[in-house]
Amino acid sequence: MKTDNAKSDQLIYCSVSFSKDGYTYYYRTEDGNLETGDKVVVPVGPDRFERVGVVEEIEHFFPHEVPYPIEKTKFILRKWNKEITEDQDESNTIILCDKERHSTQIHVWCEVKDGCLKISGQDLGRAPGDFFGDNEYEYFYDFDSYNTERLLQLVSSEDRDGLEEFKRRFSGNFGIKNLREFCEENRIKYRFFSF
Repeated sequence: MKTDNAKSDQLIYCSVSFSKDGYTYYYRTEDGNLETGDKVVVPVGPDRFERVGVVEEIEHFFPHEVPYPIEKTKFILRKWNKEITEDQDESNTIILCDKERHSTQIHVWCEVKDGCLKISGQDLGRAPGDFFGDNEYEYFYDFDSYNTERLLQLVSSEDRDGLEEFKRRFSGNFGIKNLREFCEENRIKYRFFSF
């Protein structure tokens, strides 16, 4: 399907995934040239960290029919262009969790940018609905360069570098809980915020 099939008074919602068989997130667009299967650049979190995802589905809705609130739905920034991003190092983005547990989708990813570790997470489904009254909960951990270096040095081993060992230790459903405990034990500081 293409985005240009929408009527003039309809909004275009695209379901975007970040990993194969991963959960999809709604983004809006006004670009009439997108198709399912296209790679797109989208903002994630309050810092609007840019991630590359794949358009899995395109739907058109009248404003009163939208599947996710208009004011909370972010826009696709642009279609991904390999030539433009070829020189950028996207390999630093690591998926820590992309699973479902007890009717809740748990998605956590991280990157090291300018020497600083940034972790973004999103829980969708029953658990955030039960705790917060909203079926979506987004959270973020920011480590400055000093604490990023300390953390990666502490987790590195003879067989793996710090980032590889970090992924091994702190992936999965309980990875963030384990990371918080590790940071507390080792007095590693970070900034946390959520919404």
